[in-house]
Amino acid sequence: SKSKYIGDVVSMFDERLYKRWDKLSQALKTNKPIEEKQVADIESLFDKAKSNQEVEQVQKFTHAMYGISIGPAMALAKNVDFSNHKKMMDIGGGSGVYAIQVVANSPNNMSAVVLDSKPVCQVADRYIQQYDLQDKVQTVTFDFFKDRLPENGTIIISEWLLNDEKTGPIPSALMGLTMIVENSGGRGYSYNEILQMLTEVGFKNIERRPLIEPAEIVIGYKK
Repeated sequence: SKSKYIGDVVSMFDERLYKRWDKLSQALKTNKPIEEKQVADIESLFDKAKSNQEVEQVQKFTHAMYGISIGPAMALAKNVDFSNHKKMMDIGGGSGVYAIQVVANSPNNMSAVVLDSKPVCQVADRYIQQYDLQDKVQTVTFDFFKDRLPENGTIIISEWLLNDEKTGPIPSALMGLTMIVENSGGRGYSYNEILQMLTEVGFKNIERRPLIEPAEIVIGYKK
């Protein structure tokens, strides 16, 4: 069905990644993303998208991420108990696919807000309308590097986790290389690295759970 369409992922691989991966050795040697005239660095693009072409690139990327994320989002909604939660914040939520799936499958009257840049929220709004969840899922333009977030709550991080040696699993290692090719300072993370970061800011009872390969989730709690 249209809600499970993943063709935008294939288009992104063709338009963004195919040529860039041909220059992987350059990215590894310089620790800088591959820059092309027609394809901007994703991080700077999301921060500064102004022209119609830049906005179009951001929205194409967001559609592609929906295709990659629909499976893990459905698994999250099915395998994590949200019965004690009333509000979800999807930070850097992209297409809103995680918020949509959790709210759509929640047995209680749960609501969600998707926080992201303006052109991304415009895409998320269209997906929210497809699921007829406008009354339960909203979008808010947000800079999660600068704007404040609530102090406490439950955090769930969806990630393709690396092992401590950064050598695998293979899909996670490939994703880590893609982050180097695409983003300034891009990289993948291991569970222990995320565990340390969450512990340092006060989260407790941190646990790791499988989701749908290769995606996993890390859950932490802060009161």
